[in-house]
Amino acid sequence: MKSHMRQEMRLRDVIEVVSQYARNDHEVGLAVADLIHRGVVRLHTRHQRRRPSR
Repeated sequence: MKSHMRQEMRLRDVIEVVSQYARNDHEVGLAVADLIHRGVVRLHTRHQRRRPSR
C-alpha cells in the first residue's frame, strides 16, 4: 500500500502548480475550483466563522 504524503501548501502554490500544466488562466481557474469542489484541496481560513447571535 502506498502512503500519501500530505503537504501543506498555500493557495498560491496550488495555482502555480496547476498553471504549469494549463493552457491559459481560464483553465487554471477551472482546475483549481474543481480541486476545491472535489475536496482534494481544502481551504483553511484564519478566522473561524461566527454563528449569528440570537
